[in-house]
Amino acid sequence: MNSYERVFAAYNNKDFDSFPALNPTSIITYELMKNNNAFFPSAHLHPIETYDLAVAGHKELGFDSLSPYFSIHLEAAALGAKIDFSFKKGMPQVIEKPIKKIDDFTLPKNFLEKKEYIEFNKIIKK
Repeated sequence: MNSYERVFAAYNNKDFDSFPALNPTSIITYELMKNNNAFFPSAHLHPIETYDLAVAGHKELGFDSLSPYFSIHLEAAALGAKIDFSFKKGMPQVIEKPIKKIDDFTLPKNFLEKKEYIEFNKIIKK
């Protein structure tokens, strides 16, 4: 049984060979970045590096899932926050919020059309 079959068997309450190892959060360490020559902050912004780190958890650590999600800062940037992505060994930081109160929020029309999302989705489907 491969990882895909195992995860969906468990999800659909069917028999599976072993409990799937899933992680919905980032498992990226500096060692994984070195092993894959994909480093923060670049991996937050470039789809191929994002992919390389996402599959590292599966290939190197044995997870049955991919975690192409390193932080919520990409969404914050897409929503208009100014983000400092310069940290090589850590997570980005919000340096300026786009709104002061929730009533001021409007969803940008192009939120789901950001090229980084589109390119990554093309790569991950292969």
